[in-house]
Amino acid sequence: MKYLLATISILLLIIIIAGGAFYFGQQSANQSKEMTTTPSPSPFVTAQTPTPELIQEENLKTIKAGGVLSLSSYSIAIPLDWTSQRQQGDGFDELTITKQGYKIKIYQAAFGGGGCIYVGEPEAFYTKYNTFVEIQNPNGFVFRRGQNESTGTTSWTVCQKDTDGNYGTITSFGAITINNSATIDETIMSEADQILASLKKS
Repeated sequence: MKYLLATISILLLIIIIAGGAFYFGQQSANQSKEMTTTPSPSPFVTAQTPTPELIQEENLKTIKAGGVLSLSSYSIAIPLDWTSQRQQGDGFDELTITKQGYKIKIYQAAFGGGGCIYVGEPEAFYTKYNTFVEIQNPNGFVFRRGQNESTGTTSWTVCQKDTDGNYGTITSFGAITINNSATIDETIMSEADQILASLKKS
């Protein structure tokens, strides 16, 4: 009887030690797994530029101009709160569209033009524009409204993409420039971009 109790006690002690070892071993393994697990990266979210609100057709008026020398006559849609003035002469045509000190000029005459390059492109004997806004014209033209350091922040030059993928200052409609006041009003500039997007040959 004495030996039986001793044997049972030894067996119980072995079971307790084995159970404790198993428990602490599992805890250690779980901690190790937690420490070595690589956290999954959170997705990178890019900031979205808000799309400007399109001007309703009933708030637009159509202006026609151009047609000098080999340059196309055209029509352009402008908001009702913009004004336009057209000057014509022997071999030239100039349309000026104005709102609150902002002026879009489309000038046609016998003159030469140049190429346009942008930041990140190889250097060339062209005007380099440090910043630009690309304007997708639904009538098949692609424009870039750009600024360079020499013109400061109050003058923009509009260049057009040709069939080879290059940009030039003489567009299908002539030379196009935008002058704005010292403080840029993004709403008015957005309207100017939409005006240029409405250009089409007539």
